[in-house]
Amino acid sequence: MASKKRKRGPRRVWSSRPDDIDPLDPNASISGAFKTYTSKSYGPQALHRHREAVTERYVTNLLSLGKSTRNLLDGLAAGPSTSRVDNASEDRGDEDGDDHDPMVVDGDSAAARDPNWVYLEKSREEDTIQIRDILAMRPGGYRPKDERTWAHRIRSLDENWKPVLPRLVDAFLRWRQATARDKCPDTPQDASDPPPSFSIDVLDFYTLETAVDIPMPAACETRAEALVLSGYLGTVPLQPSLAISLKTLELFRCLRMFKASFSVEAFVKMMCHYYSVSHRSTRLLVAAFSSIYTHDPHDPLPPRPPPFTTPSPSMTPSPSMTPSPVPYRRTYRSSFSDAFDIYLYFIREVAAGVSRSLGRDGTNWRVLNACPPCCYKLQDEPPLVYSRLYAMDGNNSLKRLAPLGGRRVGDARVFSEGDYFLPRSFVDEFANEVRSKPAPPDDDDDSGSGGGVGGVQPDALSADPSNPDKDGGGDPTDGSAVVSSCTKNWKAAAAEEKKRAWGIFEETGCFASACRHGLILWIADMVRSGELAKYPLAIVSKVLEVLEGPTLGGFDIGCTFEGTVKSSSLGEDYKKSGSRICVNAFHGYSHNYQCQLRNHLNILRGIGLEDLELMERIFSASNHLASIIRYASAYRRRALIDAFFRHWDEEKYQNLGLMLYNNYRQALEILGRMSIELSDALTAIGGDVTVDKLRHYREEELLYFERLGEEQPEDLHAIAYVEMLHDLNAV
Repeated sequence: MASKKRKRGPRRVWSSRPDDIDPLDPNASISGAFKTYTSKSYGPQALHRHREAVTERYVTNLLSLGKSTRNLLDGLAAGPSTSRVDNASEDRGDEDGDDHDPMVVDGDSAAARDPNWVYLEKSREEDTIQIRDILAMRPGGYRPKDERTWAHRIRSLDENWKPVLPRLVDAFLRWRQATARDKCPDTPQDASDPPPSFSIDVLDFYTLETAVDIPMPAACETRAEALVLSGYLGTVPLQPSLAISLKTLELFRCLRMFKASFSVEAFVKMMCHYYSVSHRSTRLLVAAFSSIYTHDPHDPLPPRPPPFTTPSPSMTPSPSMTPSPVPYRRTYRSSFSDAFDIYLYFIREVAAGVSRSLGRDGTNWRVLNACPPCCYKLQDEPPLVYSRLYAMDGNNSLKRLAPLGGRRVGDARVFSEGDYFLPRSFVDEFANEVRSKPAPPDDDDDSGSGGGVGGVQPDALSADPSNPDKDGGGDPTDGSAVVSSCTKNWKAAAAEEKKRAWGIFEETGCFASACRHGLILWIADMVRSGELAKYPLAIVSKVLEVLEGPTLGGFDIGCTFEGTVKSSSLGEDYKKSGSRICVNAFHGYSHNYQCQLRNHLNILRGIGLEDLELMERIFSASNHLASIIRYASAYRRRALIDAFFRHWDEEKYQNLGLMLYNNYRQALEILGRMSIELSDALTAIGGDVTVDKLRHYREEELLYFERLGEEQPEDLHAIAYVEMLHDLNAV
């Protein structure tokens, strides 16, 4: 009679998750998490699923560990406290198996009969569970609280980098030179006595290696210098455990030059994905070759050797041929960001060194020489009406959030390199040049919104104690004595901007200027304010100080801002220089017609084909930075903006020849075609109409619009005559 198979019931096993610590329990402590574990009931199927999940989690985390950590775990597994299951323990697996398996206590399971299953002594069961929890990345209350703040970490990191940076820049140059010559830098002459080396985990997009051996030449003082000589950059200056290849950092820099919104997190995730895809592809390739070289027993020919197993050196796989999968970790993102900061420093220092060697390290050398068409004069060149043309405007996209909730700033570093940004102290010198004035009443049909939006006046916003603009002075239109519809319209738009939450931003944007060919002149950060008068006044001050001769600036409210400049402390120098500020071509059409007859580019001599709307094109490109600097630190925000505009200037410099060629062809075409059309038009009009009379007609048109709101003497006589006629008829 067949025996009835006994149904196995659920068994109680130890789970790997410790009990949560009750924060209200005064007797609770971190050490309690090491001793108390929750027990759960599992059936046979649940045990199998649990075992598979634990195995998968173990393999995933083991592959993501560094080489040194894996060696440490291998040493623990091979220690005296562990032992393989012998035949006796296999035979009595039903009786004693529950006492040896810390995760699964089912003696009849397949794992108990697996000769590769490792059992630890009962006294080490708690240590095993703790190691498994560490591998599972579930610390909970395992670690003591770290009292160090993020600010302390950044400060310590910066202080440790500063002493070694000069030698690292020199090592970077030697590596670049050796890379160009296709040889290894600082190679020892005696190959029989190689220098000592050390192993380190790496991230390399090109080789997909996870660990490399770095030689340590005697000339190197630190491991960081040895890493740079070998083409890697450690994420920390002292005893780095992870390094990133310089070629990978250069690839990311190039990607960001042409796609400014490409974030560090996206790049690191892509690199980890590429590691995993290459690992799977290599495994599939090995499996495919193995199946091809499998010998058929009915084949009379001798078996062919499988690939990667033949003794031939050419068939022996290298570590790079079988890359390990690298799951994404948030620590990779922060480590890559820190390393990228140092790499950008390398690039800036190399560029500064080249400038010093060429004698181009003067204070204003870039502004005076960066644009050859603007700066260089030919022999016997006729004087121009305006020696330099430039444009300026504000942009609100490059904001950065201020610390909220009374939090302290973690990254206190200050970006003081480069000559694009004007110092904040210099800009604040013009903060009290213009006093804020209330918006004028709505007495002009052209004004539209009446100086405010939704009944909110700009002066009321400035008087609010919570408004950050209260100490920044007035806006660019407040210094003008003439109140026009252009002023009221701009104040209405400014009021709408002020209604937004400027208080949550530390930098609310930037105010930039560029020459007529698109190369950047100066940039000023707008700090906790809108577009105040001090920002364009600081730009005009630098123009009067650095640039010679009369200049022409384009500004979207240049009509009223020119009055602001004349009423400020810059007024004397501005009038002596013969400079002028006008409105841009596109923005000018939104001004009233009387303003256009005075300040639009179409009626000014010496402008040529320029529209001075280049700031809109620049901001259209720089707006891509907004997504990656909104939450960045002040140091990284300025570093990224500086890198972006350096690349912008390089591209503009490369395209100067083509732009000048196209402009010259366009000018010749206009002169050839329009001259004939103008002559035909004058002939058709007839009479003695000439080009000089056309200019006189424009002056008369301007005079008419200026007197449009006044009663003219001839009109007064006519009206008096009509009134007397009415009185006569009434009699």
